[in-house]
Amino acid sequence: MSVKYARPAAAHVEPATPSWPNNATFWRNQRVTVTGGAGFLGSFVVDKLRAHGAAPLPPNSGGDLVQREAALTLLHDARPDLIIHLAARVAVRVRGWAAADD
Repeated sequence: MSVKYARPAAAHVEPATPSWPNNATFWRNQRVTVTGGAGFLGSFVVDKLRAHGAAPLPPNSGGDLVQREAALTLLHDARPDLIIHLAARVAVRVRGWAAADD
């Protein structure tokens, strides 16, 4: 006996509205903190934010955001409307090898 399965009907998906978040009116004058903004991905994001009219705010580079006080200081000093978190720890050990900054 063979069993035939009916393919489910495709769900109707509304197209994404062009008004968010690509629209410059959304980003205009937004104070955006990008953690890791000087890194490979972060610098690209910061450039795009500037192109869309946002005001990217550099986080305090002296603080370690793993520390609660440093994170609170960042929020207090920068007063961002949005935070895009792209910071990462770069010193990663893989099979006994260490990153260059060890």
